[in-house]
Amino acid sequence: PTPGRTIELMTDSTWTIAEEATLIFGHVLSGARGLTKTGPGALLITGNQLHTGETSIEGGVFGVGSGPAGLAGDLFFDEGARLRFHPTHPLSVAGGVSFASAFGVEHIDGLSAAVPIGSYTLISGNVNRSSLANLGPAGAVDLGEGKVAYFADDSGLVLIIEEGTVIPPKPLSLRWIGITQAGEPFLQLDGPAGTDITIDTSIDLIQWSPAGGITLPGEAVLWYDPNPEHTLNLRRFYRARVDP
Repeated sequence: PTPGRTIELMTDSTWTIAEEATLIFGHVLSGARGLTKTGPGALLITGNQLHTGETSIEGGVFGVGSGPAGLAGDLFFDEGARLRFHPTHPLSVAGGVSFASAFGVEHIDGLSAAVPIGSYTLISGNVNRSSLANLGPAGAVDLGEGKVAYFADDSGLVLIIEEGTVIPPKPLSLRWIGITQAGEPFLQLDGPAGTDITIDTSIDLIQWSPAGGITLPGEAVLWYDPNPEHTLNLRRFYRARVDP
């Protein structure tokens, strides 16, 4: 009833928030237990939450409400969970922040082209960057109205919005060129710079085996089959695949 009450979590707690519903929580949680938020609705917190267990967002939206907010424990976003955009108050996390899958700009709830150009700290703290998408200008996504957005390659989770347009990545291509005088088949490959490619061969389109690999330099490059087996008079098929 009165914002600012301290409520101790006696057990690990799960709060399920229905679709199109928003729980604006203005109290303070304490204790060593954790909180799991489920459901497609939104949970917005204001004030520093003192519970030291993990806050796990398994669905819907989580973020800052009307004022500064923080967590004393870890914060985890499951696949598909989103973070509410707040332009002036970052979420301060004393523990670690991690994500179950690639977390990108599209997971920022409430972000649109109407947001002014600038730098916005969404989370301050130790963010695991290995699962972040859209890092740096090369990973920018189009917001519309001549603006792009990406995450700064810096501590915490910082959103950068600036003028610009997104250049579509160069498509991958594989083209048959011919056979050298020595009987070596050779192909032309092209695609985004730094893409690791494995080239497989087959004589029947059923059984495939790797014949070699290449890292694309960002421009068309020729690849020669190091083991053409041309003396066996076997037809050969080629395919290229992107290494994970």
